[in-house]
Amino acid sequence: LAHIAALEGELEKMKENFKYQREMKRALRKVRSILICLNNILIFSKENLELQKVRDTCHLL
Repeated sequence: LAHIAALEGELEKMKENFKYQREMKRALRKVRSILICLNNILIFSKENLELQKVRDTCHLL
């Protein structure tokens, strides 16, 4: 029985790790979309386009 309890503990750790990895992937996707957004702002500012166009391309602002 102690062996089964140990296995259950390992399974619980694996589930927590999986949840953590999923949250990290979600966070990285957000970071990636923010970086794309910032890149668009830099491109637009170089071309001296008005701010409204930047806002249109980036829903995060």
